[in-house]
Amino acid sequence: MVTTVGAEASKFAVGDEVYFAGDITRQGSYAEFVAVDERLVGRKPRRLSFDEAAAVPLTALTAWEGLIEMIQADRGDAGTGGRVCLIVGGGGGAGSMAIQIAKQVCGLQVIASASRPDSAAFCKRMGADIVINHQHPMVDQITQLGMSGADYIFSTARLGNFPDLVASLNPLGKICCILSGDEAKRLDVSGLFPIRGTLAFELMFTRPRTGLELERQGDILDRVATLIDGGTLVSTMTHVYPWTSVQEAHRAIETGHTVGKIVMRVD
Repeated sequence: MVTTVGAEASKFAVGDEVYFAGDITRQGSYAEFVAVDERLVGRKPRRLSFDEAAAVPLTALTAWEGLIEMIQADRGDAGTGGRVCLIVGGGGGAGSMAIQIAKQVCGLQVIASASRPDSAAFCKRMGADIVINHQHPMVDQITQLGMSGADYIFSTARLGNFPDLVASLNPLGKICCILSGDEAKRLDVSGLFPIRGTLAFELMFTRPRTGLELERQGDILDRVATLIDGGTLVSTMTHVYPWTSVQEAHRAIETGHTVGKIVMRVD
């Protein structure tokens, strides 16, 4: 909730309920109060509690920018017309929001990958049409489904599985990855050349870090709020920890076995 506005602020007023992901170059992620550029802020979905709303901005911006801005999945102009989207790591925070946006906003058939029964069930709950296991070659599983491949791939996994992504991609298809690391320095993209494949990277904090089109993030969050209030999208919050259990929350994330999004509540 807005408690104070600056002299040049005009989008919000004291008392407005808002949500945002903020700026990674500024402190405040674990603070009770934080100063943020209003252009990065959206109206909180009315139907969500503050806990539920807190789970949305980072993952929604990541999925929206990756799918719609970077690989233009909403246009449906990739591949051979199958309009299939593969979400790698669909049980996580970004993946579970990407499933919803790919399905409900972009109108795609969604294949999600998960490696455990609970994460597979969560993918289905978020709207995935089919769930496969990314611990085994995904291209083989897609072929067994009678499909040629995916037109769009949104991957939340590290780049060690990149050859499997390329093998799973249809000609003229597009891949968006949200992790880089050392593997990006030696990434072999030659397999994309003969199929005219496109590779894009998404980092939600690029706009706040560079000052480029900050208002776009506020606009996206307002659009997402409208979709949530209309019942098209849902929060992916699965656990709420009190502030006193911050270490427990971090240990849960470090297992790599959480589903959805974890929220910390500051009382």
